[in-house]
Amino acid sequence: MENVSFENTLIGDTGIQVLVSGSLEIRDAAGIKNELLLLIANHDHVELQFKNIEKIDLTALQLLMALSQSASDSGKKVSCVFEPTAYISEVLNNSGFNKFISV
Repeated sequence: MENVSFENTLIGDTGIQVLVSGSLEIRDAAGIKNELLLLIANHDHVELQFKNIEKIDLTALQLLMALSQSASDSGKKVSCVFEPTAYISEVLNNSGFNKFISV
């Protein structure tokens, strides 16, 4: 996970805000999954703020959706907030994820 960074800030007693930056690609999927599963296990609400995203692929988007659904099934919440850039809008529109994730 050398191309992605996580910066955590607590929100109240049960939540955490995580600034995610860099590249989110298939080669980093296992590390990203493990990091996010740990956050979800320890917090009721995880807010992921994506900024300065250099690259994101379909695998990363699918992983985010799966983790969000899994958290919801456990009574927890994962929110994804993307910095509105032309690149992110294009990726979300081309992949169809703009129906689930807004910028």
